[in-house]
Amino acid sequence: MFSSSRLFPEHPDALTPVFTALGLPAPRTPTVTALVPDEAEFRELGPSVDTVLRIESTDGNSLLLAVSFQGEPTPGISVGWAHWISYLHFEHRLPALLLAVCRDRTTAAWAAGPFEHRIGSWTSAAVEPRVLGPDDLPEAGTDKERVTRQPLLAALTTLVHSESAADDAVLTALARGLMSCGDTATARYLCEFVEVGLAGIAARGRWRGLLGSLACAQRETPNAVSSFRRPAARSLQAAS
Repeated sequence: MFSSSRLFPEHPDALTPVFTALGLPAPRTPTVTALVPDEAEFRELGPSVDTVLRIESTDGNSLLLAVSFQGEPTPGISVGWAHWISYLHFEHRLPALLLAVCRDRTTAAWAAGPFEHRIGSWTSAAVEPRVLGPDDLPEAGTDKERVTRQPLLAALTTLVHSESAADDAVLTALARGLMSCGDTATARYLCEFVEVGLAGIAARGRWRGLLGSLACAQRETPNAVSSFRRPAARSLQAAS
């Protein structure tokens, strides 16, 4: 069974710039919760999706947003994607949108698909993710206040440019902005979100060290510090 945690209660428009970048209409006054599978579900579904957001909208356009971080083309992952999307739709009775967050142009072009599962000329299923890559969002800056106003967009922007522009100033602005966004659950979730998305590159170690030093500077308790290190969607342990 999925557990859940509400996000962005103080940022009801957090999804608007993200959906704009995707070329999709933004949900109206949404309630957003992060869904985390239990251990049994995670073993069954596998690590091809990193986190899932349930987005409930007052205009009736509710959906599930399944996010997959891609550092390079991954042969065969579309089978896992299809499994996740089908399971989420069946379990929650909501349409599911797959978002591939990519750190370079080659991976972004690959992730756009479509990925068809077929026998001869007959297609039984097809997966066509929406993609965010370096060409879809401007480079992250060092404006802490912008991060505080648009925390999800800031996290995604940093990730898609993390192989070219994730220097210490950018990461520091992101960390300080997230930790000042006024909502502890959202800050912790997005800190974990970024950590999972930085898998496989040096910026991940710098991000972990930065969070630890900032938490100590703000005199966070040990429990609060360790909560930043928990995987956002159980994939951090697999990716380490």
